[in-house]
Amino acid sequence: YRTFIMVFVAVLLGCTEESAPGLMTPVGTAETHITWSGYRWIVKQPPYRTGPGDNYFSNELVHIDADDRLHLRIARVNGVWCCSEVILDTSLGYGSYIFRTESRIDMLPPWVTFGLFTYSHRPEWHHREIDVEYGLWLNADDSCNAQFCVQSYEDPRRLHRYHLDLCASPHATHLFEWRADRVFFACVRGHTIHPFDEGLVASWTFAGEDIPVPLDERCRANLWLYGNPRTEDEVEVILSGFEFVE
Repeated sequence: YRTFIMVFVAVLLGCTEESAPGLMTPVGTAETHITWSGYRWIVKQPPYRTGPGDNYFSNELVHIDADDRLHLRIARVNGVWCCSEVILDTSLGYGSYIFRTESRIDMLPPWVTFGLFTYSHRPEWHHREIDVEYGLWLNADDSCNAQFCVQSYEDPRRLHRYHLDLCASPHATHLFEWRADRVFFACVRGHTIHPFDEGLVASWTFAGEDIPVPLDERCRANLWLYGNPRTEDEVEVILSGFEFVE
């Protein structure tokens, strides 16, 4: 009966068992929640391909360790490449979103993207998407491996790309401060952000038109495939904390 319901849902969504192996192999179907950094998060795991990147997402690739660090992975689950994403279960609106990582996100394969962002399913203001992203977008020769963006990325005025090098230490802090008249971004080496200038890698302020207005957007973190993997190597990113300041 459960399999029938899943297949029926997949048909309504335009999927088939061939295009959605999650229906035959348990990539993850029931909603899962985790608690991390004092917040409750939903683990993304639909039994069909979805964005970003037309990927499968699995709850098996998300876990919290004994030190309250969040692990996101890309790996095969039951023979299928799957990605990972967590979604805050409430909208926070205006304020500062601060993530701390301790992985070499500056050395991701060209087909992998790591994102820290807000997103709404409503289309207004380009889904209220504000992004901090790390990746090469399949261009291994690109000197820039990171970007700040207030969607849409197709408008170059709303996108700032830069280079991140974490060879000295994998610890870094990433933030965006969302206000009614601007969005300020920063990437800082280490886990101390005051003062910024001691470890500042890049900063950027977008104060143009069409600053998104809060409504139902949720903060998210994900690790996903932009294109097909060129190796069988799994990928993991570790986040040591999340903080929100109004």
